[in-house]
Amino acid sequence: MPTKKLTDRQIAVLYSGFVRDYEQYKKANLTSDDIRNRLYSNVYDALRDKSSALHSLNTNDVEKAKVYEVLYAFLDSRESFQSTSPGGNRHFFRTHRPTYRRDVHVHYCHHDDLLYHYLLWDYSFRRRPMGYHGYYGEHHHFREHEHGRGPSEGLDVGCGGCGGGRDDFIKQLVAFLLFVSFAIAAGVALCAMAHTLSEIQNNLERFYYDEGWMLASISLANMAASFTVAGVLTSLLLTAPLVAVLAFAAVSNPVGWAVLGVVLISLIAGAIGYAVSNKALHYGIKKLNSDSLDPDDPYRFRLSRSEERNLQAKGIDPIRVKCAILELRSQIDERNDLSEFSIFSTRSEETKNILDLVRQLRRGELAQVSVHGLMFDCKQSVMADAGDAEEIIPEAFAVVDHTDVPPVPSAPPEIVDKHTKFEP
Repeated sequence: MPTKKLTDRQIAVLYSGFVRDYEQYKKANLTSDDIRNRLYSNVYDALRDKSSALHSLNTNDVEKAKVYEVLYAFLDSRESFQSTSPGGNRHFFRTHRPTYRRDVHVHYCHHDDLLYHYLLWDYSFRRRPMGYHGYYGEHHHFREHEHGRGPSEGLDVGCGGCGGGRDDFIKQLVAFLLFVSFAIAAGVALCAMAHTLSEIQNNLERFYYDEGWMLASISLANMAASFTVAGVLTSLLLTAPLVAVLAFAAVSNPVGWAVLGVVLISLIAGAIGYAVSNKALHYGIKKLNSDSLDPDDPYRFRLSRSEERNLQAKGIDPIRVKCAILELRSQIDERNDLSEFSIFSTRSEETKNILDLVRQLRRGELAQVSVHGLMFDCKQSVMADAGDAEEIIPEAFAVVDHTDVPPVPSAPPEIVDKHTKFEP
């Protein structure tokens, strides 16, 4: 739905579109000036394209200036576009009017959710997998052997020993399968507990750094409910069958083994229940925060209104901070260290450092940050005077090279019959 205000989601789509087009133009061996002009022209067209969500911002000078600010932040972070002037690419375009380079294949912020997700996935490629990869053990059903129906029926007493040996073999086989099942269950339970402990740590971080305390509260409540229900149902439904099977297999202390089995199955079932409920929770959060920088984790990678006011009071541009956060987020995507449903979600030191940088940017403790060779100077350009909100209209280009997309031809001139007479 069109909006009169630039949303965080549109900032994310714009930035990822710049990254995509920049890589394509580099592969086409275009010069830095040509790439700069093309990106500016693409934004210029997007503001006038009715199929773009940015079209509604064309009449709002303040919001339109924010759109161009995303472009300036992207260009200033690349070494090939860094300008020697104090104002960076903003003042570069004011002293060097951009040349219009029309690219009919580029659409920014199109009204299409599929395109939005494709841009973000293509931007990171990089996109982290969101599926839950668990271990699913086979279900073994044991059925007591029915005696008296085999070929030994009617034989004399001398063949009774054969039946006894076969029963012993069945019991040993059942005992072996039980021990294998217990070993598998213990391994899966350890994985489930490792994942659960990492989720507890993640939720405690949300409380401490104010990265979604409500989400953390609901997640911990889901965890407690899942493990409680799993423990109660498992103890009620599986205790008696486990004791019976263990007694049949002639296992020593069947009650103790049954208790251990109930505990292991409860841990596994609780972790699965929590993963399912947490997935549903994050799906709802994603739908409710579709306009955030990262709908998958909207509270950790965002700027609240109070944080934006604090940054502006310190002379830091919130738009540039959001662009820097997006670039830092993409670095975490490459490592897949924040996957919500991975069994082992321990974070590397590099990921922890990236999260610390994001938090420092949100608090305004950093005005400059370097991300894999890209320098984001968040104080470099601040929209202070009213003249900065004025849009720069690019000049029509006169020279067309073979890499340019030819402009759309204008309508042919009307052919007038030379015998036609015009009334005065």
